[in-house]
Amino acid sequence: MLKGVSMKELAIYHPTHQLDNEHFIQHFEKQDKDIVGLLEKIGSKVRYQIKGTEENSLTMAIEAAREVLTKAQVAVEDIDMIVFISMTPERLSPTNALMIHEALAGKEDTLCYDLNANCIGMFIGVEQITRTLVTSNNKRALVIGSDFYSLIMNPENPVTYPTFGEAAVALILEKDHSDSELIDVVYQSNTNFTEEIVYPPKGLAKTVREKEDASYMYWGNFDGIDSVKFAIDSIPKMLAKHQLTTNDIGAYCFSQLSKRNINLIKEALNLPADKVSYVGDRYGYTGNNSPFLALYEDIQAGKIKRGDYIMFWTLGSGYQAGTMLWRY
Repeated sequence: MLKGVSMKELAIYHPTHQLDNEHFIQHFEKQDKDIVGLLEKIGSKVRYQIKGTEENSLTMAIEAAREVLTKAQVAVEDIDMIVFISMTPERLSPTNALMIHEALAGKEDTLCYDLNANCIGMFIGVEQITRTLVTSNNKRALVIGSDFYSLIMNPENPVTYPTFGEAAVALILEKDHSDSELIDVVYQSNTNFTEEIVYPPKGLAKTVREKEDASYMYWGNFDGIDSVKFAIDSIPKMLAKHQLTTNDIGAYCFSQLSKRNINLIKEALNLPADKVSYVGDRYGYTGNNSPFLALYEDIQAGKIKRGDYIMFWTLGSGYQAGTMLWRY
């Protein structure tokens, strides 16, 4: 248990350009592909996507960061760490976190770094940064998860092209010696799928030196169902370990990749329907920040209060999955 670190505040940013299901249905009808059934499984209804080149994962992160500082009434001078989490960083050098630091005019002794663990990135980031706060002199961390997946999705792939939306979620973690705590976390790494979701498709060396095409991500045979089995197994074990029941949890904030996967977990564990968050219908799938986007919406709706338990589960390509228990 890592007691005394709280999720002080969350904020989001998304582009204004909105696309509904009909846009994608018509897009694939021109390719003689019917995606109506797929959209029902995914659950998306609308999603926000970046149009043009003025916005990207970094600009979204900066906007979300500004918003969360304002909401939390925290000055940037009081931020000790800035961590940017993305699979689609705008820059490989310098770190995007340093660019965020520049945009916010952060203090000189701020630790800035980027993290990429694909769609499980913000989950891992929150855990690791919490541990750093507990064991260091740092008091506050600004954590931003921001992905720009539509940039690299193949418009001929009916599974991925209509799935993703863009958004950034910014979170301030604060060492405040409160009753908030990261209670437990477990991971599963299953490398049977390392060749199923790949970018660049031929690797960076061949892309650069042999001019291989890196326009689109390769997405093969992967729907996340194996990680669903991990959730169904790990959640009851974690609850039993900490003498909790499914009803003791205030919110279940899961990966928003697929409504079908969320429903499979909910039904297998008989979870209270009103406590299982799904926001993919309003945002599409936003990548690494999706469980925290669900948490943000629960907080905004007044479903979560201080002291409540939150159960997270998510997954990243390859694949790696994680389950985490927090006291908010």
